[in-house]
Amino acid sequence: MGCALSKLFGGSRHEQLSDGDAEEAPKVYSWEKRDKMDVKNFMVDGEKDEVVGRMPGSINGQQFIIQNCENCDIYVFDHCATVTVDDCINCRIYLAAIKTSIFVRDSSDCVIATCCQQFRTRDCKKLECWLSCVTQPIIEATTGIKFGCLQIHYPQLRQQLNDAGISVFNNNWSSIHDFTPVPGENNYGLMSQDIQLTSRLPFPSKEPFNSIELSIAPEKSEIPLTLGVKQRPLGHRCLVAIYPCENQRALADQALSTLSSLSLVQTLEVKLSESQAKNIFSSESHVTKVRFYIRLELE
Repeated sequence: MGCALSKLFGGSRHEQLSDGDAEEAPKVYSWEKRDKMDVKNFMVDGEKDEVVGRMPGSINGQQFIIQNCENCDIYVFDHCATVTVDDCINCRIYLAAIKTSIFVRDSSDCVIATCCQQFRTRDCKKLECWLSCVTQPIIEATTGIKFGCLQIHYPQLRQQLNDAGISVFNNNWSSIHDFTPVPGENNYGLMSQDIQLTSRLPFPSKEPFNSIELSIAPEKSEIPLTLGVKQRPLGHRCLVAIYPCENQRALADQALSTLSSLSLVQTLEVKLSESQAKNIFSSESHVTKVRFYIRLELE
């Protein structure tokens, strides 16, 4: 019976394909061709009394997680998309550049240094945070937290900041917003500029992290040292504006070096409309778009 039906309907499937026809290969989509990532490479979990981290080029803009760590030095010398720090105690953490947000939760007695778009804490206590932060740092149910302006340099950092889309001239490290203020108390404070980062977060001495050429010298730092709007001194004020050009960053650095006798309160990188430029400069000759906008004040 089977043989009769086979002959009736044209033979077996093998016989039907014998003329050179082949079965259509299954479709392979682009996401199926990607190399599978090991999530452990993008996580520091459950470490105690260790020096751990990641070297440049190892994260490449992926999400990174730090959790359940105690008394660790953690160095991430690469740019990340988003970072979460959960349930850490007495840790010292450096994160190079974060394209979006860093969330710190349920952690205490930690030092955190980073450049980011947004910084947020919840249910934390006794943190020291050295920041270059594009938006206002936000704290919630957090006490005993202190903030400082990050000063750091190593050869790969400027490119990592560019890859993360961060302008170090938009730094609101001192403009903290407290979601849960306590009447009559202050949950946060600003650190003195006399306190150096390395007194809280030592440079790594363990290989391979000690191969990174680190410096906290203000003249080398990728982030301009600012007092912050809440620590501005009394005195005369002046405004320095740098117009867009190919070497605008070099001009900004030169301006800061030339005017080093002044106290830098705040910097801002922004494009102004014609009406905004007229209001600031009171002149028709300055209606072209201004990109770097640097405010300085005398000590």
